[in-house]
Amino acid sequence: MITQAEWKIMEIVWANPRIDALTIHKNLDTSLKWSISTVKTLISRLVKKNCLNIEKIGKTFFYSANLNKDDIIYQKIDSIFDLVCNTKQAELIRYILEISKMNKSDIRNIITKLQNLELTAPDIIKCNCNKGQCLCKPLMKNNESNN
Repeated sequence: MITQAEWKIMEIVWANPRIDALTIHKNLDTSLKWSISTVKTLISRLVKKNCLNIEKIGKTFFYSANLNKDDIIYQKIDSIFDLVCNTKQAELIRYILEISKMNKSDIRNIITKLQNLELTAPDIIKCNCNKGQCLCKPLMKNNESNN
């Protein structure tokens, strides 16, 4: 997983597939006020995490993304859903829908997807919280399993 600071570097690299550190630095939001050494440190971390490819031409290092932006976003979403009990995931989706910017076509597509999912959806979703960590229902007596 990459940090928020590393994300800012990746955004520039995704928009500029072959870019050097100085150009990354010049393309950063000026409100960040990062030095070139900060940028190079972040780039180094991203290279170590295998997020960036590195190519040396002459004395200059050029960087390109080794990861697809959408894949990283989906991984982040998956990690958030891993933190939420199965019984609370619909609440999270409702919240995401409330804060999302969507046009009418997007909404129609979501409605269609939900109608298709409804055809095979179970009537009840089981809690998947770890024993003793459930916030979905009261703790069970005699150390009974929550699942």
